[in-house]
Amino acid sequence: LDFALRIVETTDVSVAINVSPHTIEARGAAFIDRLSATRAFACRVVVEITEVRPFSRRGVAEEFAAAVRASGARIALDDYGSEAGYIDVGTVESLRPELLKFDRVLVEAGLAGDSTFEEAL
Repeated sequence: LDFALRIVETTDVSVAINVSPHTIEARGAAFIDRLSATRAFACRVVVEITEVRPFSRRGVAEEFAAAVRASGARIALDDYGSEAGYIDVGTVESLRPELLKFDRVLVEAGLAGDSTFEEAL
């Protein structure tokens, strides 16, 4: 996290930082504290919540997303539509991300004319 934020502070590069539900639940407050310290540059930070496992309490995720936004950064949800992931319509509705990243398999299905893409929406 410190390295990514140093890049934002010292260059014109924007960064995206993947954060798992485990990290948010275990160390979310420390993450937000560090992110808030870079408030002048936070508009160039996207915090991507990964799909590796579900949140044990969705309220924690909602509070984290609100704190990220309050710092000036944006929220993305990673790999929406992944067969192995936990990012679903309910997560999108409750966290209201600024960015939604579609899983590669879902995109390929859409390009092939498979109805899976439309069903996921």
